[in-house]
Amino acid sequence: QWVGKAKKMGARVQCAFGVPVYGTRMYDSFAGIWRGWRRIYLHACQRNAFKLALHAFSALFFSVVPFLTFIQIALLAYVGHSAKSAFLVATHACLLVIILGIAWKTYGMVKANRLFALLHPVAAFFLGMILFDATLMAATKQKTVWR
Repeated sequence: QWVGKAKKMGARVQCAFGVPVYGTRMYDSFAGIWRGWRRIYLHACQRNAFKLALHAFSALFFSVVPFLTFIQIALLAYVGHSAKSAFLVATHACLLVIILGIAWKTYGMVKANRLFALLHPVAAFFLGMILFDATLMAATKQKTVWR
């Protein structure tokens, strides 16, 4: 509504990140972060347990499992010493570089410290667990505690 009024007056409308102007912290503890984001995802998915579980699985499958399987593949290659194993390790390492590269680029876009992108698999693990917690809340029809 206000965008239309601004355009009629000849003003240009722009969507921008406000980090250089102001900043805020949403939570002051890990438990607060957990409860807060669980509540956000629970209601963003309209308390749909299937949708929440799908998001949790997605976060874990695409951002955590590749790093865990790389460790397993690297250990098996170390024991096996075959050319096929070395190729598999190299291919998998390229996949991990792509995942971390996307995280690096995303962190830059939102003006966050890009070094935190290296912790992407850890963050994705906790996101998956928060989403599974929200899934349980939705499935068991627990009430949301707002404060």
